[in-house]
Amino acid sequence: MSITNPPVSIIVNIRALSAPMTGVQRYLDSILQHTRGFAPWTTAAPRFSARGWRGHLWEQVALPVIAGRSLLWSPVNSGPLCYPRQVVTIHDMAPLDHPEWCGHAFGFWYRRMLPRLAQQCVRIVTVSHFSRQRILAHTHVDPERISVIPNGVDARFTPERHDQNAAMRKALNLPQGRYVLSVGSLAPRKNIARLLEAWREQESRLPKDMHLILAGDNANHITGGNMDLSFPPRTRQLGHVPDQWLPALYANAHVFAYISCYEGFGLPILEAMASGVPVLTSNLGALAELAGEAGWQVDPYDLSAIGDGLRRLVEDETLRSRLIPSGLSLASQFTWQRCADATRAVLISTALAT
Repeated sequence: MSITNPPVSIIVNIRALSAPMTGVQRYLDSILQHTRGFAPWTTAAPRFSARGWRGHLWEQVALPVIAGRSLLWSPVNSGPLCYPRQVVTIHDMAPLDHPEWCGHAFGFWYRRMLPRLAQQCVRIVTVSHFSRQRILAHTHVDPERISVIPNGVDARFTPERHDQNAAMRKALNLPQGRYVLSVGSLAPRKNIARLLEAWREQESRLPKDMHLILAGDNANHITGGNMDLSFPPRTRQLGHVPDQWLPALYANAHVFAYISCYEGFGLPILEAMASGVPVLTSNLGALAELAGEAGWQVDPYDLSAIGDGLRRLVEDETLRSRLIPSGLSLASQFTWQRCADATRAVLISTALAT
């Protein structure tokens, strides 16, 4: 594919890639991969570990000097407040919508920085109409300055990854039998505490070969009021799963459960759908927007609804046979190439106009 780039100067703030791979890092990395060779930009990153206050200091002080007069794209919810010629990707407004989920220092900084950044930059990219609405709720930004560009799904997530089942199970030490999978961190908004409690209530009613497998970063502790947070029978916590095993882990799941209370997008449910797995998800915000009728939506605060959804997706073959093809069809509409092309177009048009 031959693409001619107009004469523009764009700098991409890739500070976030120094952190472990999570959703926002995957977003940036995927766009960079799918524009390699025909993107009219260069990247900027500190030469040291960019996490914590040192990273923020570099971003606020050094990055504007590096950017000079170029258009700056800051793709991960943060950017220099003194550099107005900037496009910012804001994935969600969780620190403002739910400050109780944030650590004190993190929340203090983002609650003050994000609204100012949104006001001062020339354009905002966000990943869902839900996030667009939350940005408008917390700022006085002109709605015309916000572009909604959904994330994509990597082509490696397919039902065909069944052929790696044995190797994946051995590498991750999975129990024998079928499993319900949940992928995500243990941050409070991921709602793992209620998923565990719902599993506890339903475990005796589910087939004896069914397990609940939790995959994701263990850095955050689970919180959930007065709930019993011990792990019920037939559950396994894997922690971080190497990227090479994620496609097979998804494709060999019997059900995927992602009942987060708040998301800006919800990429894991699309990865599960692309893998041919029926999805249990939340009926709130971006997850409801994204899943539509292709996922089984439940109130993430209702234990009985979560438990009933788990049991139905495990046992109801008629429901499963409806959701699986619907999910495959939905996931096929979201590609990283489409996301990268749309982002590139926004950046180029903004650079030419400012």
